[in-house]
Amino acid sequence: MMTINYRDIQNYEDEVRSVITEGEGFERTVYDDGVNHIPTIGYGYALIIDNGDNWVVKSTLEDDLESLGVTLSLGDQLILDQIASALNGDTETTAEEIMDDYEFDLTVDEDEANSLFDAERERAENAIEDQLARHLNPERAAEIFTNLSETHELVALTSLVYTNYTLIGPGLSSALDEGNRAEAWYEIRYASNGGDDAGIAKRRYHESHIFGLYDEGVDAETITNDQARQVYRMFNRRRDDILDYESRYGVNPDGSNGNRNMIAEANEDYSPGTDIPTLEEALSPATGYLMEEYVTSLDESLTETIDFQNIWVDRLDNEGDSQGSGDGVPTMSGCDENDLLVRSNSGSDLKGVKGNDVLWGEEKKMASQAGGAWMSLKEAPAPTAA
Repeated sequence: MMTINYRDIQNYEDEVRSVITEGEGFERTVYDDGVNHIPTIGYGYALIIDNGDNWVVKSTLEDDLESLGVTLSLGDQLILDQIASALNGDTETTAEEIMDDYEFDLTVDEDEANSLFDAERERAENAIEDQLARHLNPERAAEIFTNLSETHELVALTSLVYTNYTLIGPGLSSALDEGNRAEAWYEIRYASNGGDDAGIAKRRYHESHIFGLYDEGVDAETITNDQARQVYRMFNRRRDDILDYESRYGVNPDGSNGNRNMIAEANEDYSPGTDIPTLEEALSPATGYLMEEYVTSLDESLTETIDFQNIWVDRLDNEGDSQGSGDGVPTMSGCDENDLLVRSNSGSDLKGVKGNDVLWGEEKKMASQAGGAWMSLKEAPAPTAA
């Protein structure tokens, strides 16, 4: 099993504050968060939260406000109860309608907003360990959280859960448990926008960039075979969902913008120097390695004809079968364009379909239905489990 080498950060508290407050912005009055219609104030301090079962008024709200010398008015209390009921589907009136029709008495200044932020940030960090324990076990959760301490990855995860603790779900927990950085990156970038909201997409692009698809110092020159394969196993497994998401909020494989390019907006709106990559740019180190290792060595002329999205790396035995061949033998198939197929497990078939394809496998004896496909007589390097 591979491990994630977390990247230490010297000024963790300053960085996590900067990332979250920059993403949230400051509001002195209560506002609708625009996604679930949650009443929110200050730097994204939610007055109602999802506790994993229901929407509830934040249990610490009264104490948090009391520490500021602020008391919630009776009218505000009643409205919060009504909004929570609406979010749980217990009323005919929607949370959005209630928010539109009511003006909260509660206000905060920036100092008060910072105090609320500090309290909420600490809870968000604790929630990461709690959620990991819920999906794994307390001992493993404590180990992972200790390793995350004061790292760039913890900055990303704290920002992720700041307004929704449940975003540390089973998929992200498993990825962290298994040391699968690529799957964790996918969960943050693509699978944590349940409301399908453009503003959230911008934030998730930023958070996944902070978390990172590769360990520190890994680039096209230093990436290993196992690291490149891990990235492409993730991409192959999630390909349709990823490409659909990019078509709405990012950049398509052909370089054209999606319906709204939130990557470009994030790079423009966040701190100077923010350089969130497109999908093609993010995969580039893994793409370059696999192309050099398996294509250039056979026929350099094919290198420019295989698109980054048409590289296929089979799953390991413990990750489940690829597409079934109908006779009980798992089959990994390419598409109608030029493909690179690299097999990581024995006992599976490679099917090139159409185009000039490059096929590699651990066993020398191979067959392909692809007309004109290259078939390697050299064994691919055996991977470790990832």
